[in-house]
Amino acid sequence: MKSLGVEFKYDKAPKRVVALGYDSTEIMIKLGLEDRIIAIATSEYSKDSIRPEYYKKIKDKKILPDGNWPGVPSLETILAEKPDFVYGTGYSFTEKVVERFRIFTKEKNKYLCHRRYC
Repeated sequence: MKSLGVEFKYDKAPKRVVALGYDSTEIMIKLGLEDRIIAIATSEYSKDSIRPEYYKKIKDKKILPDGNWPGVPSLETILAEKPDFVYGTGYSFTEKVVERFRIFTKEKNKYLCHRRYC
């Protein structure tokens, strides 16, 4: 899989996922993967934007604080969660953060930026 110009090989499904936004969180829930989510960033959405039946499944998950961009945690905050996968939209992978995410890959962590913004 290729994301933000970096190619990843997946030998096994991730177990510790940081979801960068409620939209990404909702997709993971639809896939039955809510048990893999360890933390959520709000991104450009509020918790009111997620369906109530999905919110019930993640209401106790950790919400990450904003970093230098509204709804997007700092790279240090994300890394502190020790994820093996980070999933989000282009909003979460801003130009200021993308280059720093290359550091993330050096730590053998993987990420996926979905939608056309990536």
